[in-house]
Order: sequence, then C-alpha cells, then structure tokens
Amino acid sequence: MNDPDEGAVIRRLDRIESLLTAVLERETVRAWYTTEEVARLVS
Repeated sequence: MNDPDEGAVIRRLDRIESLLTAVLERETVRAWYTTEEVARLVS
C-alpha cells in the first residue's frame, strides 16, 4: 500500500490494537489482584 493515507491507516490500526488490549486487560479475571487494582475496580 503506497497510498498517502497509509500512515493514517497504520496509526488507526495501532490505536484499535491498543484499545483492544486495554479492554482485554480490564476484563481479565485473575486469581490475585494488587491493592491498587482492587481500589481501581471498586471505586
């Protein structure tokens, strides 16, 4: 893809990937949580 919009597409895909990672990390149930993580989840 040698299109002038290639950079914009790549940046957009990077942002989507970052958001998906954040959602997965937030929704992951774990056996142990740190005090900071519990505070963030219940606040």
